[in-house]
Amino acid sequence: MPEVNLTPDARRDLIRIDAYIRQQDPERADRFRRRSQETMSRISESPYSGAPFEFAPEGQEIRWAVIARFRKYIFLYQPIPLGINVIRVMHTSQDISIVFTDE
Repeated sequence: MPEVNLTPDARRDLIRIDAYIRQQDPERADRFRRRSQETMSRISESPYSGAPFEFAPEGQEIRWAVIARFRKYIFLYQPIPLGINVIRVMHTSQDISIVFTDE
């Protein structure tokens, strides 16, 4: 089975998003968590199926995918030989162009 590795930033993102959704609708938060895991697992089986991330640092293979049934949430990831490394999880209203500005 392919690997899905989460960076510390990605873990924090998921916790923050879950908490935000949970305040409004706990059942929806559970669905978000489940759909996030399912989508990341599916993408890990075919790592190049996500779209190239246009703001990736030069020389880095970064891709993005939409979380199933939560189309306003995306995750950025790097394909690896045995799956994916999830770098960030974000709402589409966030400025995704600044994700790698500190590197």
